[in-house]
Amino acid sequence: HKCILTGTPIGKHAGDLYFQFQFLDPAILNYNSYADFSNAHLLYGGREGKTVVAYSNIEEISKRISPYTVTMSRSEMGIDREKIYKVEPYSIINREKYEQLKEKYEKYYEQNYSNGILGYMVKLQQCANGYEINDEDEVIGYLDNGRIECLKLLLKSNHDKQIVIYFKYNEDLKDISKSLDIPILSGKTKAKDFDSFIQKFNNCEIKVIALQQQLSLGFSLRSADVMIYYSRKFGSISSAQSEDRACESMDKVLTIIDICAMNTIDELIKLTINKQFDIINLFKKEIKK
Repeated sequence: HKCILTGTPIGKHAGDLYFQFQFLDPAILNYNSYADFSNAHLLYGGREGKTVVAYSNIEEISKRISPYTVTMSRSEMGIDREKIYKVEPYSIINREKYEQLKEKYEKYYEQNYSNGILGYMVKLQQCANGYEINDEDEVIGYLDNGRIECLKLLLKSNHDKQIVIYFKYNEDLKDISKSLDIPILSGKTKAKDFDSFIQKFNNCEIKVIALQQQLSLGFSLRSADVMIYYSRKFGSISSAQSEDRACESMDKVLTIIDICAMNTIDELIKLTINKQFDIINLFKKEIKK
């Protein structure tokens, strides 16, 4: 017998299913190769035509895998925690620099320098965070553009709650540590210290803790009342995993807040993650049919 257990059935797109079912039995999907599967069901777009942007006849995939698939959500297992999603917007004061970067990267993109698209996105996100970026696109410092103050106001309005702050960049760690006297855990934190801070947080000995989002695996934040995303990683998987750290507790609502610089890439990152979740939920519905 063969069996696969996964908490994220679709990571990036429906093409992820091919290799799972190829392992179980190639006859289920009945394609000789990933290329054949891709040609039949994945529609590509983007500047280089390599990004999956839509699907063709996804019902056929669902029909083929349904007899071999069982999906159970947290709610169906009776272990789901109610969540409330909020966005905390603020206006950046380094708007002129942000627009300059945006205009420059738009020109690069139009000139077919699309191989650097991820780098452009990162720099725009960093600029929206408040990082100072020189003409060579290097981070040379930080000048709060309103983000730290927005975080402080959120902490003040939720002072009686257990709060987790998620951040993405190492520079975030430095800036948060300068402004707030709280434990900040990153990839450089010793395992012993990491475990100690997590335990103290869950015992409510510590009210606020900050975590690098890439560490969101293998531990529980069951005492959390509020999760604040100071900055987000790209993609739905890291978002789902980081949120799930606090889903062990079901006796209270979890509030999830995104700090979002208005009219910047922050809004597009959040929108993209929401769309990825929509695709996953759509696929689950098709399978259940």
